[in-house]
Amino acid sequence: MLDRGRVQPGESVAILGAGKLGLSVLDVLCHGASPASTVVTDLQPFRLEVARRLGAERTVDVTREDPVTRVMGQPGGKVSTA
Repeated sequence: MLDRGRVQPGESVAILGAGKLGLSVLDVLCHGASPASTVVTDLQPFRLEVARRLGAERTVDVTREDPVTRVMGQPGGKVSTA
């Protein structure tokens, strides 16, 4: 996943979904790719809490706010098609 996404140190990353795969990617990112910031989205508050404990800088509960608006409103927010 990380190779396909071509995450470089200092880039911002949004992970859509804090299930097993999303949390695994977050864990590897935070310990290996050195992103500038990480945003994780999900429907379940307990999964968002786990994401915060694993190192997510920001979390978005998609039942309460639009994740695209939130990510694009962050410093350095942009869309990558990788």
